[in-house]
Amino acid sequence: MYKNKAFGWALKKIGVFPVDRNHPGPSAIKIPVKELRSGTRNFMIFPSGSRHSSKLEGGAVLIAKMSGRSLLPVVYQGPLKFIGLFRRGSTSVAFGPLIPVPKKADEKEIIISMQKAFSDLDKKINKNWVYIDPHPKRTNNNDK
Repeated sequence: MYKNKAFGWALKKIGVFPVDRNHPGPSAIKIPVKELRSGTRNFMIFPSGSRHSSKLEGGAVLIAKMSGRSLLPVVYQGPLKFIGLFRRGSTSVAFGPLIPVPKKADEKEIIISMQKAFSDLDKKINKNWVYIDPHPKRTNNNDK
């Protein structure tokens, strides 16, 4: 999303910061925890590490545990590329119930709760929706 200079600039202006998924660094956790604790803002985190994946990672749970905040599952079904928002078609967003994350919560249990919430919301909107990565990783023939 940051490759487009104008879009990257706009994202930074509204407080979005990129996280390197391969090498996230401590600021990926410290910044949201600090700001959530202070109540200065809320965060939208893709718990899968991507807008187009359904495999959940533990970063959102860790941030929620450390900040003392709950998670709000949100599902988006619509165009995956920005330009697609300007074309006709349907876009749907659904919000699930808050998932409390106690400080001593079992991360795996919370991830299972989140996965169920996302699945229930997906079925509520469109049970046949399929998430497709618009930028699939290319396979190297030498990897076989």
